[in-house]
Amino acid sequence: MSFMVLTLVVGFSVAVLAAPAVGVLCKHLQIVDRPDGHRKLHSTIVPLTGGPTLLISILCAVAAGIAWQPDALAATRGDAWFLLCLSIATAVLVTVGMLDDRFGLRGRQKLAGQFIAAVIMVPSGIEIQSVTIFGEPVSLGVFSICFTVFWILGAINALNLIDGVDGLASTTGIVLSLSIAAVTFLQQGRNDGLLIALALAGALWIPRLQFPPRSHVPRRLRQYAHRTGPRDRRTQMLRQAIHRCGPDHANSHLGDSYF
Repeated sequence: MSFMVLTLVVGFSVAVLAAPAVGVLCKHLQIVDRPDGHRKLHSTIVPLTGGPTLLISILCAVAAGIAWQPDALAATRGDAWFLLCLSIATAVLVTVGMLDDRFGLRGRQKLAGQFIAAVIMVPSGIEIQSVTIFGEPVSLGVFSICFTVFWILGAINALNLIDGVDGLASTTGIVLSLSIAAVTFLQQGRNDGLLIALALAGALWIPRLQFPPRSHVPRRLRQYAHRTGPRDRRTQMLRQAIHRCGPDHANSHLGDSYF
């Protein structure tokens, strides 16, 4: 229990410390969100810090949880490799998002980056081998890898349209992450998924500090607690999609609730 609380707290704390520093870097690199008087109604230029801040916070939080309880991952074989693949895939998404924010990538270029991130997860052991449609199991056979990549791609983009209301994407991510963590804990599931869900939930509180504005939150921090951009939402959904599939490649399966 102590390592779970530590992971949640470290995720939040690192995000608080990292957001201003990442904001300065993003301003220097011109990775900013400019008001347009139509849809972007904020009054000043705001750095897009969400993606890098989330990545740094989650990596630090998961590392802290493992360091606090080294045997947390001992029960599941291959967790270290799984976490490594997930970290690399997330870094690819964050990099693509930053390039998009800075230069404006075409849709096919962003999709190519997402495809690379999804393919990186395949060697980690993730594989959806069957689905259940109206109670009938359907084996995917040789198409299991293709379907797994398609599933991850779909999940990466699942939150992309949730950006019309300030703080909605981050709130949705917090609810999903805490729900995944609770179910994993109650069902005594994989500790790697539990750590990732708690780390993400802690880090996502930073965007929430701005919506609605909190008088007790320092103005400088609120400045960098801007709405999550596309790369942040893709990062959230990659982790939640991976947790749903799970790296248990021998038994990965999608049930009726998804079809």
